[in-house]
Amino acid sequence: MACFPKEIPGLPTQLKFGDLNDIVSLDSSQAGFQDSPWLWGETWNIGIIPHPFTDVFAEPGLLANAQWLFAKSRTDYFCDPWLVENESEMVLFYERFNRKSGRGIICSAFLRRGTDGWALENHQTVIEESFHISHPCVFNYKERWYLIPEAADSGSIIIYEAVDFPFHWGPGKVLISGFHGVDPVLVHRDGFFWLFCGNGGTDHDANLHAFFSNSPFGPWTPHLANPIVTGLKGSRPAGPPFFFTGKLIRPAQDCRFTYGQALVFNEILKLSPTEFRESPIMRLSPPSASPYPHGLHSICHSGELCVVDGKSFSAIKRLYGPSLVRIRKTKHWWDNVNV
Repeated sequence: MACFPKEIPGLPTQLKFGDLNDIVSLDSSQAGFQDSPWLWGETWNIGIIPHPFTDVFAEPGLLANAQWLFAKSRTDYFCDPWLVENESEMVLFYERFNRKSGRGIICSAFLRRGTDGWALENHQTVIEESFHISHPCVFNYKERWYLIPEAADSGSIIIYEAVDFPFHWGPGKVLISGFHGVDPVLVHRDGFFWLFCGNGGTDHDANLHAFFSNSPFGPWTPHLANPIVTGLKGSRPAGPPFFFTGKLIRPAQDCRFTYGQALVFNEILKLSPTEFRESPIMRLSPPSASPYPHGLHSICHSGELCVVDGKSFSAIKRLYGPSLVRIRKTKHWWDNVNV
């Protein structure tokens, strides 16, 4: 039997918001500036919130009390947390991105409560490739553990099987060939397995593609309406979908002003091989009092714990970033006028 995120009761409904898809995001206007090891454009960190999703939704201020797990570094940052429980052990998978190599790797560690809060123990690199790899989507199927990361730079969607969970994994196998899948997430509903991801071959922050299959190993069929969602306000996945009161909720990234600026929770209203419809029911922004107030682009939970990642811009990016956005928007307007 597949092990996927459990149903969560009592998700509150909050505001809906207008369409601002024509706004050029801060990061897409800077062409690699954010990952420069010399300019130190931004950093990401992973935070633990000792509350379930429902508490965070009801009281978003709990985000300000997140316990951040890593010290800031000029060479690395940490993001894309994915929390699973195995035999009463909490295991955190995450991306470690190295600025100088420009590549990410997948790491894991045990998450345990200590005298000073939560701490990670036994950090290990679990998957490293010659290309960038990130966003570990980890799931259990028929008592075996599997991991589907973002491996868009490889040109395919890849799956790994655990040899000795959580630290040892077999070689990657191609799940969907020739598709640059970005931030893939998996869910089972109405007899189908659904794989949602962006298309790295186009504007990967502004499109969502779906594939369906009778098995998590395929063969996978593209949705007839791909891309099923477009625009910067809520296309790119932001963690595992989950259920509450019979409703399927898909977390997504709001990238309208900057990559991974905030979280949007979309209720999936229609999901079939030929139709897709969803509606945003809530938006969750990073608190201004947080040490990582400039982005929030992934959320995952297990039991009474919630994990997120937060972004902080360097002073130089905060100073010059908005001006670069205005220049980019002006150029975009001028190009359209002179078509």
